[in-house]
Amino acid sequence: VRVQQQLSGQFKDAVAQGDMEEVAAIHEVIQEGLTDLQATFRKALIGPAARLYLLASLYDVLELKSDCEKVLGLQEEYAHGLGTTLKSVEAVTPGSDLHVIVAAQHHSAAAAAGGPDSQQAQQALAKARAAHTARYGDVPDEVFQHLVELNTTLYE
Repeated sequence: VRVQQQLSGQFKDAVAQGDMEEVAAIHEVIQEGLTDLQATFRKALIGPAARLYLLASLYDVLELKSDCEKVLGLQEEYAHGLGTTLKSVEAVTPGSDLHVIVAAQHHSAAAAAGGPDSQQAQQALAKARAAHTARYGDVPDEVFQHLVELNTTLYE
């Protein structure tokens, strides 16, 4: 928690100053930490479901990593990172506000990275539909599209 708070403060300062080298350095620290964590999961033989729960507990770190990727213009990494975050949130709190928000963001990022008709964007749209259905029930397509747009706009 302290590391995330420190890095978050550094990130905000770096963005305010336009210091993209510092943002990249923060991103690298987070990425290295997550890579080390995944290696620890494998060594400890922690199963996939438990990994998702543990990653969900690091939501603030995953969000900061995504913020770095967005600021740095790393569209593919941003979309991939949101996909990882979405899997962990979906495992822990399916149908929650957070699940819906991250699903909408993931769809937006996937469409930006690969184009709206890309396979990645279509898969992200299906995940967004599942998240919204879990939250709101089955809604007409136009209502679903409006909800996705609202969640993307409100939480960008």
